[in-house]
Amino acid sequence: MHFIDEGEGPCVVFLHGNGSMIEDFEATTLIETLAQTHRVIVFDRAGFGLSSREAGGTWTPEREAEHVSEMLERLEIRNPVIVGHSWGTLVALSLALRDPTNVAGLVLLSGYYYPTTRLDVALQTPASLPVIGPLLRNTVLPLMSRLNAPLAIRHMFSPMAVPLLFSRLYSVPMASRPSQLKSVADDTTTMPASAARLSEHYAEIQTPVRIIAGADDRIVTTSEQSARLHTELHNSKLQILDGVGHMTHHARPDLVVEAVNDLTPHDTGSAIHLKDVPVADRRVS
Repeated sequence: MHFIDEGEGPCVVFLHGNGSMIEDFEATTLIETLAQTHRVIVFDRAGFGLSSREAGGTWTPEREAEHVSEMLERLEIRNPVIVGHSWGTLVALSLALRDPTNVAGLVLLSGYYYPTTRLDVALQTPASLPVIGPLLRNTVLPLMSRLNAPLAIRHMFSPMAVPLLFSRLYSVPMASRPSQLKSVADDTTTMPASAARLSEHYAEIQTPVRIIAGADDRIVTTSEQSARLHTELHNSKLQILDGVGHMTHHARPDLVVEAVNDLTPHDTGSAIHLKDVPVADRRVS
């Protein structure tokens, strides 16, 4: 399990989305800003970047939450704020359901929380199958992935431009390896079922949650996902960002820092609030 560990103080843990890596967060100002007041842990999620994924069985958010929980215990981390982006939000929610007394709060960015019919599930299914999957992942898919990467990245960031630092740091060749392509396919094909299973328990979550999503997200529909989740949770605040797509943490890292500070246990005395303003149901331009 590969991760970076910077700063001291109350802990915040970052979990990236499907197909991504640590470099996604390194291409923002989040790590350096929060490391001034927090201990910042950023994982390459299992199967992505330099982290391996256990073979056998179905990989689910609950299984990954168990894996992350074990890592946090080894690192002697208690009561962290968990920041999840996209697929990583399902892991964050699973952690809160798994051990609510050991999660200070959740910051959920552009998440997918409820099952829908998705074209990417159909497209990724062959790559996740036995026999044909390994054949595709070790022949044509790496080349296709590299060729399609610029378009896919622009679609993910749209309507904002792809940040230059992201283009420099994010390794398309690493993201196109057969092992990572398998993780992408597995996470994509199991995502609707995982969301359906977890959504039955959202009402049980008492952990404070901050939800941030883009009004112009082309990967998930904010009104069907983030806005709906906000109505189901007991202790959540929602921010919808006008003119922003799926990559909310690149568009407004300051709001992510604000959310983390808001959820950091107050007895630490380390968090500095950027703005002392209400955020419930707020639209931000």
